[in-house]
Amino acid sequence: MKYQKNFYQIKSNEDIFESLKDEKEDIGYYNLPYQDTSEIKEYAKTITQKHIVVIGIGGSSLGTRAIYEFLLTSNSYDKDLYFLETTDPLDINYNLKSIDLNDTHFVVISKSGTTIETISIFKYIASLVNINSSNCTIVSEEQSKLTSYATKHNIKTFILDENIGGRFSVFSVVGLVPLAMVGIDIDNLLNGCQKVNESFFNQGEYYEPIIRKARFLVENKNRFNINVLFS
Repeated sequence: MKYQKNFYQIKSNEDIFESLKDEKEDIGYYNLPYQDTSEIKEYAKTITQKHIVVIGIGGSSLGTRAIYEFLLTSNSYDKDLYFLETTDPLDINYNLKSIDLNDTHFVVISKSGTTIETISIFKYIASLVNINSSNCTIVSEEQSKLTSYATKHNIKTFILDENIGGRFSVFSVVGLVPLAMVGIDIDNLLNGCQKVNESFFNQGEYYEPIIRKARFLVENKNRFNINVLFS
């Protein structure tokens, strides 16, 4: 029987750390904690609808939903946030029963602008209510078809940089736009991100647990198919 230990030391933690520092120059999400949020906050103030509905799947909704539901346990907000992230008609109709379509602002999120599930849900919503610049916001890449649609219909668009992967976009406009609309303090969120970022790259208290966790996940990705977080 072949022995398989938990950690396969391919490179030292120091080598991995140096690679991460080099990667910071090219990968967009490392810089997200330091972005200017003024445009997002000013725009969020103009949204008058009671209900905010995110139309998106995967990285376009899951991170935002996790933050919102976590904060909702100890905070109350003037607006409600809903998520349409599946083409299942039962799920869609269940959510729509809870909202007034005429008092709803839709945030359509797709990095590529062609995500079939997202576009399908968006088209269905458009068959129920008139979609226009007063009740819709688009989040997508600059050259996407969704952005072209928004431009044609004079709908506000927030551009997601191409060097930010969808799975790592929660602290980009993908997450910050709907969270700000609800009334969440997005600057406070980013301040927390800054502290973790600086602690890690200055090899402070977060360095050791993060580097060990990252190594474990990479070296055992073919052995374990689930990652459980404890807090």
